[in-house]
Amino acid sequence: MDRQRNGTSRLIGNDIIDLSLPPVSAKVDNSRFMNRICSSEEEKLLAATQKQQLLLWYMWSAKESAYKIAKKYHSETVFSPKQFIVNRISSCIWLNNEVDGEVSYKGMHIPVRWQHRSTYIHCVGVWPDQTGAFDEIAVGIEDLSSAEIIVEKRLSRHETESIFSPASQRVRQLAKQLLSEHGLNDVEIIRHRAGNCWGPPYIRRHKRILTECDLSLSHHGRFIAAAVWVKENGDWRSREE
Repeated sequence: MDRQRNGTSRLIGNDIIDLSLPPVSAKVDNSRFMNRICSSEEEKLLAATQKQQLLLWYMWSAKESAYKIAKKYHSETVFSPKQFIVNRISSCIWLNNEVDGEVSYKGMHIPVRWQHRSTYIHCVGVWPDQTGAFDEIAVGIEDLSSAEIIVEKRLSRHETESIFSPASQRVRQLAKQLLSEHGLNDVEIIRHRAGNCWGPPYIRRHKRILTECDLSLSHHGRFIAAAVWVKENGDWRSREE
């Protein structure tokens, strides 16, 4: 299903990086990994900074977020990291900073926004680019090792078909909580099987795909992150699956 061509007016993607995991700290010295994911221009950006670890994961999370958007726009999109080029980062990547940037992919220019904390980097992308687009996106981030428990949301049989870990279950519950806060209850988060892979998630209510909202799910290490967009004052047009 090509989402944008079927009526969804805004597409979002998100990705979270748990900075405490050992593989995260080792990747910048892995030349094979670096050559696989970075363009020549990105390699120059990395070489010019003393914060290579952080910049690498800024780039990776942006590429992942942009890919999730591109996949919704065109279902045949394949994740080739070098083709998703981070060509703008607006400010220094200091702790607790909010940083804006952009990813280019085959004529698409996808704005992204990072949130950097001591334990994680989180990125959200939105397309098409419109003034105030990021302000319309609700984000929830949870530390699964925390004693705090998010509000439980029941998952349907169709939702659980694409759940393979406690983190993937919890991130769906978190997304449904965010949707509920926007007045969207009694919805399902569905992924369709596409060959050997699962397609991007979408929101369904009473067997109809909602076309004026979108969501993105992510989990890494002990963190889960959900992002949802719900069109303000939307008339909740929908179409049959």
